[in-house]
Amino acid sequence: MTHPPDRADLRRRAAVVARHAVQRLLPMALGTALSLAVVRWHGAAVWGAWVAALLVWQLTAHVVGWGNKDDVLRRLSRDGAEPGPTLRAHAWLRLRALAPVAGAVMLAVGVAADWPFELLGLAAAWLVLRVLSQSFEALVLHEQGFLRGAAADALATLVPLLGVLAAGPSSGAGALTRELLGGLFVAGELLRLLTLVGLFPAARQRATGPGPATGGRAGRGGAALATVSTLRAGLPFFLVGAAGLLGSRVDLYCVAALLPDAEVARYQVLVNALLWLQSVAGFTLTPFARDLYRLDYPALLRLLARFSGLGVLVGVAGSAGLTALVRLAYHLPMSAALSVLGAAYVAQMFVHVPAIFMLYKADRERDVLRMSVGILVVNGALNLAAIPVWGVEGALAASALTGWGAAGLYVRAARRVGRGADPQPTPGAR
Repeated sequence: MTHPPDRADLRRRAAVVARHAVQRLLPMALGTALSLAVVRWHGAAVWGAWVAALLVWQLTAHVVGWGNKDDVLRRLSRDGAEPGPTLRAHAWLRLRALAPVAGAVMLAVGVAADWPFELLGLAAAWLVLRVLSQSFEALVLHEQGFLRGAAADALATLVPLLGVLAAGPSSGAGALTRELLGGLFVAGELLRLLTLVGLFPAARQRATGPGPATGGRAGRGGAALATVSTLRAGLPFFLVGAAGLLGSRVDLYCVAALLPDAEVARYQVLVNALLWLQSVAGFTLTPFARDLYRLDYPALLRLLARFSGLGVLVGVAGSAGLTALVRLAYHLPMSAALSVLGAAYVAQMFVHVPAIFMLYKADRERDVLRMSVGILVVNGALNLAAIPVWGVEGALAASALTGWGAAGLYVRAARRVGRGADPQPTPGAR
């Protein structure tokens, strides 16, 4: 029999959620301050040009990460692997096997986009530092060291913010360049890495037994087999993460490719704020995932209905407030259409999250992956069609429409599971 949690347990859970929220929101707040300082002092075009380059950097880092966080977290939590040797072995594997290829593609994109030589060098340096620092993500979760992680993440954003503030308002065209911003981001990433190394002693511990099977000392044949095995283990996590990342960012990629830098800045500022509102759905439910998995399907369907109503309230109120804030703080034009579309864009996520929990409960991870890929493809196609005609309004409309279409499919699948159409998980669904 499952007993309800006592007050001490509830306080402990609330504290964990609060620390996790600090880690997520503090860097986001500093990033908002950074974009505000650049836009107000140096113009939207400067920020838009930098965002177009940063998107390429971040996407490349995700490829090199290759499911590292979830794969390593599983090894630490389920298999009892030693943190230090495991983190170092997996970071070295990704640097050796993935970084050269992904880095070469990133530099080729940079050359095609006419990045100057300095920015190409900064991109390569940032990628190496980012691979090393993101290898700590699993350890942060394993130790629930969210405040230590928040300190490192905040410092990484604080460095470019302080650099821009020190430079002050632009006294002429070109006073703040992509190269200067790139250098500040490299310095921030270096400080993040050093801070993580200092705050997480477990990452520096030496091995007390046989090392992780990543092939570092097994000869060429053994190393190749171990590398393939490790990358194969991380593949499902990479695919789900990549589909989610691209699905939530494909509109911004299309905007960066098709619209002027000033419009890129306007859309990036707005959509980042709307994504923060979407994250409220995850902040609210994810910490209680264990309890959700224990609920029966009728209770989860009732939760889905109530949570969808909450999403409408958060979307309408939040989008109206955010578009007004962007207009007043950034002095960027925000139409009434963007406010309405923003509300629809936010609300659909409150349908996705509980429905996805229901599918995970029924061992339907592959259904979620297929839907994520479908969202990516449809959203990209609609954006490419809508942006040349309606600009940023078209991008947000395409993303909101795709999200609500996916929400309908998620609800249909969740109801099938909940009403007994698929009462048992399909063998091999994982």
